[in-house]
Amino acid sequence: MSLYARGAIGDYWILDLVSQRLEVYRDPVRDPTMPFGWRYALVIVLGHGDAVSPLAARGARVSVSDLLP
Repeated sequence: MSLYARGAIGDYWILDLVSQRLEVYRDPVRDPTMPFGWRYALVIVLGHGDAVSPLAARGARVSVSDLLP
């Protein structure tokens, strides 16, 4: 994740199938304590019934329920 933040990837998602949730990481910032020197400042945890808009397509809405089995 730190490598993606270092690469200025503004929107990083992890679909956690075990916990049935979507973790959305945004706003990369420098952090010398992380392996590649970067981390995400904003973490949003979403579950069934929630929706999110990707930064690359702000007009789109993705339902978390559609991503989970």
